[in-house]
Amino acid sequence: MNGYVYYITGSLIFVAVLNSGECLASPWKLRRERFALRFLLCLAAQFVFAFPVTLGYYAAAEHIVSAVAVNAVAVLTYVLMFAVSLAAIYFCYDMPFRECVLSGVAGYAAQHICYNIYGLANYGDHMLMAVYKLGMVSGFILTSLIQLAISAVVLVIVRLFLPPGVNAGGVGKADVTLLAAGTLLVVLVANAVLSIFRAESAPLAALSSVLLICCCVFILFLRSDMLERRRLSRELGAIDSLRAKELRHYEQLRSNMELVNVKCHDIRHYIDSARSGVDLDELKRLADIYDSEMKTGNETLDIILSEYRIYCSSHEIIFTALADGKALGFMSVADICSLFGNILENAVEACEHVSDPQKRVVSLNVRNVAGQISVSEDNYFAGELRFSGGMPLSSKGDPDRHGFGVKSIKMIVEKYGGTMDCRVTGDLFSLGCMIPVPVWKRSKDQG
Repeated sequence: MNGYVYYITGSLIFVAVLNSGECLASPWKLRRERFALRFLLCLAAQFVFAFPVTLGYYAAAEHIVSAVAVNAVAVLTYVLMFAVSLAAIYFCYDMPFRECVLSGVAGYAAQHICYNIYGLANYGDHMLMAVYKLGMVSGFILTSLIQLAISAVVLVIVRLFLPPGVNAGGVGKADVTLLAAGTLLVVLVANAVLSIFRAESAPLAALSSVLLICCCVFILFLRSDMLERRRLSRELGAIDSLRAKELRHYEQLRSNMELVNVKCHDIRHYIDSARSGVDLDELKRLADIYDSEMKTGNETLDIILSEYRIYCSSHEIIFTALADGKALGFMSVADICSLFGNILENAVEACEHVSDPQKRVVSLNVRNVAGQISVSEDNYFAGELRFSGGMPLSSKGDPDRHGFGVKSIKMIVEKYGGTMDCRVTGDLFSLGCMIPVPVWKRSKDQG
């Protein structure tokens, strides 16, 4: 009967550690409503499921002579328990089953690391024999608590070094399948095969545990790399889409600006010949707003600055720009659109939330300084501005859908070998970019 208790307790610890590892590997923000209740129900259901499965395994092990057959039954047992845990993840988290498998893989690898570290701590059953001198029951309880304590420490370490992926949907089915199959192969089959040789000597058992720990750590890093590559791919796709949208907007804006200039010309003629009673001052003010296009020496920059000057004028925002557009001649139209469009869009959005009219200011400066294009922008903001990795975080709520504007700015600056810096002084936000002018451009300007 003691054997049954040992195996059942081991299975319960396996379920507890596996589910804990899977939770740590799953995005917190994707938890379903009443997560705690769902998790406890799933844990209880798996505990109940573990009893007959484990008892069946123990009974089979007593009647099967072949070690290979016994290990085959063990593999089947833990595959079933792993499959049930995947269903539990799907029940507790609002994410596709493919992502549930990724969380399950991480949880299983982490659990196996815990198991093998405990095996190393119990090298040659020395710890068990020492503890059991206290008594069978006391020793059994104490060793179980030691195993749980080791598992808790290992899981915390795994969580610190390998944080969960966030919204990593879209990972290829083939990649997930291969990773899951590889994990099961390493964790179950390799462990079952090595267990045959472990019985021969304690040193061999310790060596096999170290090898399996290394394999599981590799699996965790492989999963993390997979999620990171997917995240970067999503970000690049979002940024490319944003830049394409900005370019389309620029082309439409250029057409509109040409039409507006024509209309402004007509308005002036109308003012000259208008009869009394018409608010000529207001008409002239409107004509001046739309007809005073900014001239920087770069058509693309002119249109962008003119658009934001008009927008700011109608939204009670003071907009000042001192720009040498000719210095940007080496940059593509798309890059200029994305760079300055994102800089000014973020600045204007921040100013719109500022209540003090004296601080509703956006200031832009673009100049050539000793072969470097200096781009500086200053604006006030309301509330709190948080930074991560030296870049401001989006205040729009969902970082997976917003915050690509700043990343796009950084990508464009770095594309041309430049650097970007952001800083906050009180409620004043400052963005600075330094972009080296290509040698061919400097030679052309000097010539």
